[in-house]
Amino acid sequence: MAPGTDVGRYGIPFDTGFPITEVRLMQEAGMSAVDTIVPGTKHAAIVCGKGDSLGTPEPGKIADILVVDRNPLEDLEVLLNPYLVLKVGRLIAHTD
Repeated sequence: MAPGTDVGRYGIPFDTGFPITEVRLMQEAGMSAVDTIVPGTKHAAIVCGKGDSLGTPEPGKIADILVVDRNPLEDLEVLLNPYLVLKVGRLIAHTD
């Protein structure tokens, strides 16, 4: 399972970026925080045929890192307000 959609038109109100609505529904259905994060990272990369280069922080993979100021396993909402974002290992956003 991987959250998200390939439907980006027809006036359907899907989240862009982080699929927080879907993550909230997954938690309401009884999934743990980690069981909602892994599908959105590792599983999404596998579904897209990119599991060998994306989806998990491992040597040789492309590094997209989101840094937050609290533990997302305790509150997934923290993922909506990152402190720092690295894309392909480069700083693209930083808040103070």
